[in-house]
Amino acid sequence: MDYSVDFGSSTIDVVSWKGGRIAGIRSFERYPKYKSVEPVKFLVDQKNLFRNAGRIFVTGGKSRSLPATFEGVRVTKVSEIEAIGRGGYFLYELSLSVTERKKVQRMLVVSMGTGTCMVEVRKGKKGYLGSRHIGGTGVGGGTFMGLSRRLLDETSPAKLKKMFARGDRKKVDLSVFDIVGSGIGVVPADATASNLARISRSIDFSCNDLAAGIVNLVGQTIGILSVFAAKAHKCDLVLLCGKLTGMEQVTEAVLFTGNMYKVKMVVPRQAGFVSALGAYRK
Repeated sequence: MDYSVDFGSSTIDVVSWKGGRIAGIRSFERYPKYKSVEPVKFLVDQKNLFRNAGRIFVTGGKSRSLPATFEGVRVTKVSEIEAIGRGGYFLYELSLSVTERKKVQRMLVVSMGTGTCMVEVRKGKKGYLGSRHIGGTGVGGGTFMGLSRRLLDETSPAKLKKMFARGDRKKVDLSVFDIVGSGIGVVPADATASNLARISRSIDFSCNDLAAGIVNLVGQTIGILSVFAAKAHKCDLVLLCGKLTGMEQVTEAVLFTGNMYKVKMVVPRQAGFVSALGAYRK
């Protein structure tokens, strides 16, 4: 059995492999137990999990600090960019039909984690050709949770999802129609012109409305940057990956933005484990 491990900021993800196929996926919350744990301590703590390991692949966090072997098993260190790129390509093959894949020569993998990382992936006749980091943004899951804690006094994903569903972002955001009176250029009238701007001129909003506005702010920021990056690098497809895809309302805001600019975006299966999956080598 082989294992690939991603030491992320909020979780540590472990994928087990048998014969080149996924045998299982486990995720360990960083907080509170593994908040400041060094990678080697995690491996020691979970050594029963890795007892029969043939190979261990690691990426993310401080994985570079790991020794070359653990309990006699070779440890292969993979760069985060390479892991995101290869993981994105793996998910692309896993989630899209053969017909859909034929239309794609270059894709943008957007890893929505604590921050957001964007990696261009190229393919050729034999499949994966390589990855290139093209940038990203500090707006991501960390921003989302930080604003939710500070403005809503809430960090429970389950409770936040209920708040988003009950909220109305139009009570905290200004739309293009509010400012212009119609759509402008390629932007429709109901699109956001200014996130959370209505708060400065009105007190007629609830915590649920503010929650919806936070979702919109984070999702649209990631969405518009993904659109511009995909267009600049002539990507045929944007793959949305990373743990933040688990917040459906955020993902919907990203997809809405992509659709507005006619950029094809897909959330593949197992999107939250892109780096752990991409660290593996057959």
